[in-house]
Amino acid sequence: MKIEKNLKMTQKDANKYIYTITMVKDLGKVRCIGYYFDLDFTIMVVLYDPMIWEEDYYKYAVIECVPEGTYPVKLNNQIWIDNNGDIIDPPDQFKNTICIGVG
Repeated sequence: MKIEKNLKMTQKDANKYIYTITMVKDLGKVRCIGYYFDLDFTIMVVLYDPMIWEEDYYKYAVIECVPEGTYPVKLNNQIWIDNNGDIIDPPDQFKNTICIGVG
């Protein structure tokens, strides 16, 4: 009975999201550096925080919307930004990648 109640509460609150920031050099060289609960703030961090790009190592930052839950899967939820601050399409080797920030 208690499990059913908790499940209903989880389904009711399922509209919660985190926005991960993952830095990408190339396939196999990715690092999630943080997350926020507000998309606009997450974008501002990627565009204006010099610490993200200071290493001059990464080619891209990926902001990904991840819904709350176990094994969260959501397609078409990524914003790719290159090290010039331009929003781009994902590179070919990442076109079918989901959950890049949380595995």
